[in-house]
Amino acid sequence: MTNTADSILALLRIAKYGGEESVMISDYGKLYEESMRQKVAYVVLYALRKAHLLDACDEQVRYTWLAQAMIQQQVVDSDTRAIEGLAELYARHGLRMVVLKGRSMATYYPNEVLRNVGDIDIALLDAEGSMDEAWKVGDKAVEQALGHPLDYSHEHHTVFQYKGRPVENHYDIVSARMSPTARYVDGVLKGLLAHGCTPCKVGSSTVLLPCATFNAIFIIRHMAQHFAGSHILLRHLLDWAWFLDKEHESVDWHLASEVWQRCGMTDFVCAVNAICVRYLGVPEAVFHGYCSNDEALVQRVLDDILYSPVRDWVAPRRCVLLFRLRRFFATTWKRRLVYKETLLTQLWRGGMIFLKVKRL
Repeated sequence: MTNTADSILALLRIAKYGGEESVMISDYGKLYEESMRQKVAYVVLYALRKAHLLDACDEQVRYTWLAQAMIQQQVVDSDTRAIEGLAELYARHGLRMVVLKGRSMATYYPNEVLRNVGDIDIALLDAEGSMDEAWKVGDKAVEQALGHPLDYSHEHHTVFQYKGRPVENHYDIVSARMSPTARYVDGVLKGLLAHGCTPCKVGSSTVLLPCATFNAIFIIRHMAQHFAGSHILLRHLLDWAWFLDKEHESVDWHLASEVWQRCGMTDFVCAVNAICVRYLGVPEAVFHGYCSNDEALVQRVLDDILYSPVRDWVAPRRCVLLFRLRRFFATTWKRRLVYKETLLTQLWRGGMIFLKVKRL
């Protein structure tokens, strides 16, 4: 492991758990660049302040870092205004808005602004807790408010911009058309959303956050799919580690582990959990026995997170199909760790989705 990677992991431990851990930073410029690449830069900055190490940072790097943190605050504020406005709009149509993934996971960080901002992922529920028609009512309301149609070309959600922020409104939680396993997972997750959400204030509005069991299935499944298809980042690990650090006693471990097993990703989950224990400082008891003892696998998964060559590949405009085939075969070992379906089945299903998107 490089000095930069080792320093980042040490600072992530300090951010959550404090302590007197010694951190040897040889190059603050590299530390900044790699933490930005891994989308944990604001957590690392928080840890540098907490450990009284920021003053040793090169002046130019420090000012750049602090400027980026100010921009991050502005983006989070914009997210808050967008979520607040959407929740009010949907409420006028009898809908409840569930905030998924990013903003939901940010609640487990020392400060919500520390989590890198992405799209706003939501799901809509009617009074009975069903998504079936709610998303259509919600999208129609947004189209009327914006004065133009939304983007319906994606696999399991619609896409639009609201108050300057990108929003994905899920009509399926996961892409239910991918496989019978995906349909099973989607059904489980929709059932959990119907009866297990918690109210949360965002600005002057109230939104819903999913229950712990929902996230114990959805967050790791989403991470696994990114891992198999390309790569994941330290930010994904933090979401998972810090979520379970707080919520592990609220998870239905029997149901979650059953879903992991049905998907064929239990070994991946256990490897990720082992990384969280050994490198992020999470107490092993948090993972209720689901921790890998396969040292080679744990190290291989960690190395892929830190140094995956796939993350730097760029798809040429005229050779997207060849690029995807190259990436598919480069990630076969990861696909075997995440999916029960054969590689041939995965290739065929992926090809069908690619051709469908091209036709839209």
